[in-house]
Amino acid sequence: MKTVTSPTHSPSQESPLARIAARLPSKPYIPLLAILVVGLLCYANTFHVPFHLDDEENIVENPVIRSLGNFLANGSGYENFPNRFIAIFTFALNYYFGGLNVAGYHVVNLAIHVINALLVYGLVTLTLRTPFFRERPGAHDQTIRLLPLCAALLFVCHPMQTQAVTYIYQRVASLTTLFYLAALLLHIRWRMAQAEGAPFRSRRVAPFYLLSLLAAVLAMKTKEIAFTLPLAVLLYEFCFFGRPGRRLLLLLAPMFMTMLIIPATMIDFGALTGAPGSVINDATSFKWPFSRWAYLCTQFSVIVTYLRLFLLPVNQNLDHDYPISHSLLEPRAFLSLALLFALLALAGWLYRQDKKEGAAGESAALSRLMAFGILWFFITLAVESSLIPILDVIFEHRVYLPSAGLFVAVAALLFAGAERLRSRLPHAGGALLVVLAVAVATLSVATFRRNIVWQDAERLWSDVKAKSPRKARAYNMIATIRVRQNRHAESLGELLNAISLKPDYADAYYNLGIVYKELGMVQESTAMYHRATTLNSSNADAFNNMGGNYIHLGSPERAVEAFSIAVRLRPGRIDFRNNLALALLLQGYADEAVRELQTVLQLRPGDPKATRMLQEIERLQAAQP
Repeated sequence: MKTVTSPTHSPSQESPLARIAARLPSKPYIPLLAILVVGLLCYANTFHVPFHLDDEENIVENPVIRSLGNFLANGSGYENFPNRFIAIFTFALNYYFGGLNVAGYHVVNLAIHVINALLVYGLVTLTLRTPFFRERPGAHDQTIRLLPLCAALLFVCHPMQTQAVTYIYQRVASLTTLFYLAALLLHIRWRMAQAEGAPFRSRRVAPFYLLSLLAAVLAMKTKEIAFTLPLAVLLYEFCFFGRPGRRLLLLLAPMFMTMLIIPATMIDFGALTGAPGSVINDATSFKWPFSRWAYLCTQFSVIVTYLRLFLLPVNQNLDHDYPISHSLLEPRAFLSLALLFALLALAGWLYRQDKKEGAAGESAALSRLMAFGILWFFITLAVESSLIPILDVIFEHRVYLPSAGLFVAVAALLFAGAERLRSRLPHAGGALLVVLAVAVATLSVATFRRNIVWQDAERLWSDVKAKSPRKARAYNMIATIRVRQNRHAESLGELLNAISLKPDYADAYYNLGIVYKELGMVQESTAMYHRATTLNSSNADAFNNMGGNYIHLGSPERAVEAFSIAVRLRPGRIDFRNNLALALLLQGYADEAVRELQTVLQLRPGDPKATRMLQEIERLQAAQP
């Protein structure tokens, strides 16, 4: 074993960084308080940010979260969201305690984000106590105690995190990160207790092992990106504990078995007897209009874009209009792949730098931490940036979990650089402190400013339209907002632009149907609804609105047909059933109308509209001779 020696410095030579670091052991609450305060300042303006995009479908219009008892007791929550059950359950809890008051959802999202930053702090702190660092020069230098705080502060204040924190539904990404990091930290505590000689079944060891497995299971049931967790654990073993032996691999087997949780709920194993390849292909396909190969080629440049936004977070965009690469021979894909290979090669080179001795060895020990952070980035990004095509090729929230590794790598790089410069520049530690303070302040301001854009839906989508002028969704979303504000004439041009950019855009045709109806153009409105349902046969609202138009046009028989489809698609919608009952009554089918209204009263006892219609039917039937 190497002899650990620490350089000695007189008080006059001690850097400001070292003096601050020396106080941390006696005041451990200071780093935690700093992370909390910075997080609160960055997101202080988000508590009234409205629901956006996927929030509508998964929260606002999601009947599953409306009843906590139904969500749990009747299994509707797990049945509808098997791979994201834990995340959706937290939305059900939010709804139970505060309905659709957005403040409660944002409080939870911010709490998760701050906890994740604390977990990053804990991850680096524990790593610096592993056998790898204890046996190497420089690991006991006082200044290195600030490295975990540096990584955590960068994580909590970086504007790239806004989409996973301020965008309410993307709690699925941040909550998965929480369980992911917690599982790794618990694994490290278990391994460190083992390294200290504690028996496996002792109270110092077994609880950490079991809790690590529990956190892994929770991560797997929160979002599919958790699939890579066992690989991240194995990476950590190689980096900081050494190559695992046979006994350790056997103990890690349950962790690797948790990977089966995700495919077990995505693949219909009953169909595997027919065509296994086809079944697996369907389970890992998201109706992407191009091949898996094209998706992979595109992801090479997408990953480079993530890195660019990490280093220079400007021109952030909720909905990027990203070019598709169909071949590696395209310059964009080829150059991106070359850059990524270079980064991987750098990680391999950094991994081997701890062999150096002497003064250079002190900073070289941190090279292993840099290598770990880079490899973590690639491993955790593998699910969403590989051969599994997703309709939207790029979303900034997808880099939330991978960014934890990048922040650790950058923090290690800064401290390693300061260590190398200390012999030539006595005030290198103080300069690093200034750089860190300026970086955190600048990134915090950028995060606060980015959150201002999220505060208003029209402002957010206007920002998207300015940055992605060829993206049809931006025009449609602006039109949707104006329709809700009864600004129908203003929305017409946006919708026509959306359809010109994407002629098969079902949502835009649906919104056009609403606009034409409000402008008194009922025939044109009906035609738009028909086009919308042809392109998307699962749009229950379009069928319902079409039925309303048919009643207006004096065609109750066609209205019954449209309303019936709407009810079949969304059987829990009370308004759809009331509309169907009205259409049946207009056609003279009173008994069928009564049955629908009775179903409504079973779903919602005392519903005023259903009650009035039933009373009217009874009055008419009583008046008949």
